[in-house]
Amino acid sequence: MMEMAVLGTSEFILGFQLAGIRLVQEAAKEPTRQLSDLMENPDVGIIIVDDETLRQVSEHERYRAERSPKPIVITLSKKTGGQDDLRKMIKQAIGVDILKDEE
Repeated sequence: MMEMAVLGTSEFILGFQLAGIRLVQEAAKEPTRQLSDLMENPDVGIIIVDDETLRQVSEHERYRAERSPKPIVITLSKKTGGQDDLRKMIKQAIGVDILKDEE
């Protein structure tokens, strides 16, 4: 069974720890290495990263994470409700924009 992993600030990961997610990492001095290691872990199917941490990751690793079919990398932001991110993730996963506005 695939695991969910979380990478981010201490405040960000706390809720996931309380929800029972076991593979949780607080972003350290090298979040690029941490994200890369999680992406290489064959047991990880979904990685949730906060936008603050993702901004600290190298451009190459960000590009790789955004286009990775497995594991799926989800970025959550405190600033937005996540609607656009969710729409992008659904489209990436199934190849269709099911939330497309009808005209």
